[in-house]
Amino acid sequence: MQTIVKWLLILLFLTFSSVAFSDSPESLTKQYYKYIKTNDWGKLTDMMHPDAVKALKDALIPMFEIEAAQNRKLVLEKVYGDGATLEQAKKASNTEFFKRSMKNISSMMRNANFKIDGTKVIGKVSEGNNKTHVLVRETMSAGKVKTQTLEVFTYEKDKDSWKLALSGKLANFVQTARISNARSK
Repeated sequence: MQTIVKWLLILLFLTFSSVAFSDSPESLTKQYYKYIKTNDWGKLTDMMHPDAVKALKDALIPMFEIEAAQNRKLVLEKVYGDGATLEQAKKASNTEFFKRSMKNISSMMRNANFKIDGTKVIGKVSEGNNKTHVLVRETMSAGKVKTQTLEVFTYEKDKDSWKLALSGKLANFVQTARISNARSK
């Protein structure tokens, strides 16, 4: 009997400890900025919702194809890396494509002297149990120019954990790419 009780207590502890230690959307938002600052694209990609990771590739590949049809690859090389080919980008997994693209986009931003100087999580709004929006005040600079903006991060449940959905600046970037692709056809 003691053995059964012992195993039930261990099971109960493991169940509640996994709930207690699961990351909240607010803490994930802080981690997101940490990963950007440290250029940890693997961890940043791991926190993304699979649909968001796929959306970046789905938006950029058509842009690369339009460019290739014009015998150019400026955007491809800027976003996917110097010497990159359309075939490499197409064959990459969604995860690898996302990591590599984010690394290069971040590098372009650093080269333009653009940086995030500070962030503050202001609050969150939940839509039911499976979607939460986190509001963040960002202080940014590009050289001597400083700005403050509000950024909204949307998190959705993926199995038992929160994942960052396509939102904020990344969503705007993907939407702009889709519009550009539609106009070019």
